[in-house]
Amino acid sequence: MHKNIINRKLKFKRDIVKDPQINMSLAHSGLELTVGFNTIQLEEIIIEDLCYQVNKVTDFLRIVDFYFELLNGKPIEVFDRLSLKELDAFINDGKRGSVIGPYGVEHFEILKLGSSIYNKVVESSKGEEALYDQSINGKFIDLSFSEQIEYFEEFCARFIYPEVKFKNTEMDIVDILPHKITVDSSVDIRLLKLIEEKFNHEFSTEFKFVKSKS
Repeated sequence: MHKNIINRKLKFKRDIVKDPQINMSLAHSGLELTVGFNTIQLEEIIIEDLCYQVNKVTDFLRIVDFYFELLNGKPIEVFDRLSLKELDAFINDGKRGSVIGPYGVEHFEILKLGSSIYNKVVESSKGEEALYDQSINGKFIDLSFSEQIEYFEEFCARFIYPEVKFKNTEMDIVDILPHKITVDSSVDIRLLKLIEEKFNHEFSTEFKFVKSKS
């Protein structure tokens, strides 16, 4: 293995997969992987919190680690089109030359990891009924407060509570004003921002989410 792969600082860490999504085999390198991840629907589907378990530890896993590090946090479309040259450049910090070439079958096999994730996410997203249709229900702000609460609870049940990052999270609406929703929740500001973006995407709104001071 090229010394640049060994010396390159790696942020991605293998971890216990608490919510397995896909089991995959890399036959030519003898690896069996269990992969987990979360999806966030913004303007496009984002894959984050990638992690995997493996049946054995080999030097080749170093390349797999970099592959997942490069993909983590990227839109799902990237997973089906990332090339070995792009991975090579990433490991080599954009410098000229290859650190994993010459490419063999085992290298190209890595790319099927991303393709498998892509196929699973795209397939599961097909045919899912939209939560809210503004052309039928009108603007969210014009609904009665009880209707707004009902839709918000359904939104949380479908998109928030199932996510691992929101485990043990509870959210209650305190008030809804034009362009502002006040919630009672222990969720931190970073995650609240993700909820805000997801909500605005689903309901075609531009609300700012703030936490209640009480």
